[in-house]
Amino acid sequence: IQADRLQVREEQTGVSRDDFRSRTEEIARACLGNVPGQAFLAQQFTVRSVVNLHSSEDSRTFMLGGLFGFDPSQFVGFSGEPSLAGLRFTFGPDAAADGAIFNIRVESFAQDNRSLFLETIGTWPRPVNAEGLPSLAERFDATYAFQEERLVGFVSQFDSESES
Repeated sequence: IQADRLQVREEQTGVSRDDFRSRTEEIARACLGNVPGQAFLAQQFTVRSVVNLHSSEDSRTFMLGGLFGFDPSQFVGFSGEPSLAGLRFTFGPDAAADGAIFNIRVESFAQDNRSLFLETIGTWPRPVNAEGLPSLAERFDATYAFQEERLVGFVSQFDSESES
């Protein structure tokens, strides 16, 4: 707990989506008394994944050529091609997700050139008090679903075996 926020992280801990979802309301309820005004003024959930490509052995090549349509000759003004390539989009407010604003990132993954890094951040800019705490698990689910269905679906359009 910080002066103006509650932050919970589960990174590479082996905690499943369902486990995290079920603990969301419990953790928020336990911490609500320490939050000014006893309400969470905004809520934000971040879902990150590393995925493997089917059409390319190099995620930078996939991003630059497949997603952006760049030709290597277009980097002639630089010392070479970028070592990392990515994009960022903001979508929202999304009526299907209770007015959420979704920010996404798709990047080549520096630790493994065969993989892509995907990130979805769902933000709900409305207060939630004790009565609204059950909605937190729903908002986590909406963020997870946005990544799993929309973002992965978007990337998949460009990642087919026939393009390699």
